[in-house]
Amino acid sequence: MRILIDEKGYSWDQAWNMTRKIFYYTNHTLMSEALETWPVEMLGRILPRHLGIIFEINEWFLNEVREKFPGEEDLVQRVSLIDEHGDRRVRMA
Repeated sequence: MRILIDEKGYSWDQAWNMTRKIFYYTNHTLMSEALETWPVEMLGRILPRHLGIIFEINEWFLNEVREKFPGEEDLVQRVSLIDEHGDRRVRMA
């Protein structure tokens, strides 16, 4: 996303559509205990632009989840890219 937007000049929607098509499939485990997380604070310090893009993706994604599953805030918290429990962490999967 960062390269497509910042270096190649694509709009957010164009870059997001390409990114979704490229990374649509995952072959890694979906078990929550096996998924890597990074502290939001650390990621923001080291890669602030990337963290901003992660937050934008998360906002878009959670809005889509809310549209499909109204009133299911527990689901929204579970699927968010940001784990808000305790120290905020980015779910990297």
